[in-house]
Amino acid sequence: MREITIPYPAKSPNGKRAEPRKRKKLWAQPRAFAPMHVRLLLACALVLERAGCSKRTAGAAPAKVVAAARRGDDAAVLAWLDGGGRADATYAYNDQIGRSELSLLMAAASRGHERVVEVLLQRGAEIDVQSSKSLEGVTALMAAASQGHERVVDLLIQRGADIDLQSRVGYTALIVATRVG
Repeated sequence: MREITIPYPAKSPNGKRAEPRKRKKLWAQPRAFAPMHVRLLLACALVLERAGCSKRTAGAAPAKVVAAARRGDDAAVLAWLDGGGRADATYAYNDQIGRSELSLLMAAASRGHERVVEVLLQRGAEIDVQSSKSLEGVTALMAAASQGHERVVDLLIQRGADIDLQSRVGYTALIVATRVG
């Protein structure tokens, strides 16, 4: 524990020289405020949890919103966005190869939900964001093309999707569409 010297006047009231006193400096110790820091961290975790996030996935879309985007429920997605949700939020997707981060736009595009795609784009979703890891960097355009959703492909191209963007294995949306048929 550190100690500090607190200077006093050169003479005490009775006329004798006063000796400086040493006091312990408790506020300088990190352990002194540990309970406050713990309370603060727990409060932050509680706020994130109530918002549908965890400490690990603070920027992730809640499962209910992901399910709404997958089934084409544009009203539920719009309500979440109006409540402060991010249009370019991501979610974890697990397959046999591993785990990837996908966007809500990819989820809606791969299922052919034109209205949800439009809502997300109007609210600022990144159109050319690529998936991470196991899905080798596919985009929403590639996802829609791979499933044969022509109207969603047309919408994405009209809104400026890069048709020449390649996945990590070198596929473009055109290659993906021709491989599927």
